[in-house]
Amino acid sequence: MLAYVYWRNASNAAHETAINNATNAGTVLGMLLFGVLADIYGRRKLYGYELTVLLIGVMGFIMCSTGYVPLDRVNGKAIEYVDYATFGSMNIQSWFLFWRFIAGIGTGGEFPLSGVIASEFAPTSNRGRILAAVFSGSNFGVAAGATVALVVTKVVLTQHPNVSVGPEVSARAVDQIWRWVIGLGLIPAALTAISRFTIPESPRYTLDVLNDPMKALQETDRLKRSSFGAEIRGQSHRNAMLDRSTSRDDEETANSPSASGQDSGTHRQNPTIKQYFWDEGGWSYLFATSFFWFCGDFSLFAIELNNASELSKFWYGPVDKVKKPKIWNSNTVDPNATIFDVLVQNSVHLLVLELIAAILGSTCLIIFINRVNRKMLAWVMSLVTGLLILLNGIMLLKASVSQFWGINITLHALVKFATSFGPGILPFVLPAELFPTKFRATCFGISAAVGKLGAIVAFVFLRYITFGSGESKITQFGEPETWLAYVFIIFAIPMVLAAFVIWLYIPEIQDKSGKSKTLEELAEGRRVRRPADVEAV
Repeated sequence: MLAYVYWRNASNAAHETAINNATNAGTVLGMLLFGVLADIYGRRKLYGYELTVLLIGVMGFIMCSTGYVPLDRVNGKAIEYVDYATFGSMNIQSWFLFWRFIAGIGTGGEFPLSGVIASEFAPTSNRGRILAAVFSGSNFGVAAGATVALVVTKVVLTQHPNVSVGPEVSARAVDQIWRWVIGLGLIPAALTAISRFTIPESPRYTLDVLNDPMKALQETDRLKRSSFGAEIRGQSHRNAMLDRSTSRDDEETANSPSASGQDSGTHRQNPTIKQYFWDEGGWSYLFATSFFWFCGDFSLFAIELNNASELSKFWYGPVDKVKKPKIWNSNTVDPNATIFDVLVQNSVHLLVLELIAAILGSTCLIIFINRVNRKMLAWVMSLVTGLLILLNGIMLLKASVSQFWGINITLHALVKFATSFGPGILPFVLPAELFPTKFRATCFGISAAVGKLGAIVAFVFLRYITFGSGESKITQFGEPETWLAYVFIIFAIPMVLAAFVIWLYIPEIQDKSGKSKTLEELAEGRRVRRPADVEAV
């Protein structure tokens, strides 16, 4: 929509590239910044502020303007070719870049904070399911966004029956549509931000980092009837007993192995960076979660970037039916399609894939994540997703010379399903479970930031690398299907590598009976010895 309003005659997506890069840069910064701050100052002091930053960024974005446009200096016969993005008194792209960067910081902060809070408040028995449900919300959000876009477009068309009489009339209507679609999303976001300021501090943070068992007990009073509250109260009681026991002989405790943090349940909760990441081998967990996220974002970037334009290749067939369509026109069959036809078609296509494939995959993950070995699910579904992407690329090559479009859209839907059932959501789940409370948000933020770098690397790769037949880069809309096919084939490789790293470095999240391990058990490094039962103290 932005391309139609401000750059409708552009031959490439350079403007979109710049906006995406600004958003990604802000997202990486937000992931790292809020992750570190949440471990230093606590979850409660940060939760809600990241969403506030996102709200400010989005509000600024939808209110961007070109400023004063001197239409009296415009040739009426060439009004369609006026570049309103730079013709006004303000350069609107600069404002787009600034506010999308701010919104990206807020978006990035959502990752570590939502992940660790969901993990630390969830009872062990349902932790995996709760985390899967939290991060599956993105698929439901995409479907909701497509629905809102479809409804708003229909409403605007109803109110402006002569909207297609001229380019400027259409541009004004489209400008209203994108601002309404994004602006309506501020309502649930604002309500969510308000509710976040009311949550208590994570009792696990109070217990493990602040080392205050009594305060942790007070914070779990409202959770007395839940299994999570029972877990925290039991752990707080044991830590309080250990504190009293170790205080009887400070000199003996100082000289004992427990002072190093390896044998005492109390001190093990606050390992130093060297102890956990080097002595205990915790670096391998951080490497594995980061690499998994990097490969997932890199590989899946090919099917997520420019979703509307990429989907058109599966819905409509060979793009050579329309020679060099405009950047905003993803309908490769009808060169006379209006912007409103395109908006309606894109929303419908996206809804079909999200409702049937992605949401179905997310639902299956929520149901089965506690019933299936989590580690095995991660590496198996990474392999399956990689193979489906590879097969999709091969069939797309065949489709360039024959009609296999029904098979291609089916394969594309299967990739979306496999992604939502594995490498699209599990990279969010694993770092929320594996690390000690002291480092959990930071490690989550690092893993997420490395993952986002994978998407950035993929974007740069697609932007500047030419292969296959023809002059084909991501900034040109009308690239041949052979280019997209080779993209799929190449981008399948990282998923196979991710599966190997998961199998090699990720520990078992569940015990032999299939029950999830506690966060305290998972917080131990690869080389740490299990401490003796604290009940014997």
